[in-house]
Amino acid sequence: MIQPLLLVLFLGFAFYFDSKTDTIPNKLTYSYIIVGTLYSLATLGPKVINHLLIALLILVFCLLLYACKALGGGDVKLILAITLLMGWAYTLWLLAISCIVGIFYTIFKLFKVKSQKIPVNTNKDRTPSTTNKNIRVPLGVTTFWASLVFEGILLLSVL
Repeated sequence: MIQPLLLVLFLGFAFYFDSKTDTIPNKLTYSYIIVGTLYSLATLGPKVINHLLIALLILVFCLLLYACKALGGGDVKLILAITLLMGWAYTLWLLAISCIVGIFYTIFKLFKVKSQKIPVNTNKDRTPSTTNKNIRVPLGVTTFWASLVFEGILLLSVL
């Protein structure tokens, strides 16, 4: 029962920092990686080796995504911390729900950007050029909301 509370607390901090600064502090991610590792060692018994190996595989996959610039460094550490604390199956479900939340987040941001007047630059020959604004989807934000949805679903399935 302590795992979901630790997770929501962790993701609440990640949400705050990621939405305000576009980064997840190393102190936060490393502390939760340590908490997740210690929790796994204390509760899983002989299954801990498999758990740690799967976490390592997920880390390698995330590092490949980081190398392709699909994830940030804080996102990689965030996913590792969630995997160590909650397990691989929970992490995969949480990331799937995070993708859905990210879609809604992107749609919201698109409407928000569209409603704002964006200045149009002109080139030397006075032809207008449009600015291409990228919308960044912060994983700390989407996983926080996804964890609330996922924990709500798990809670309702128990009742």
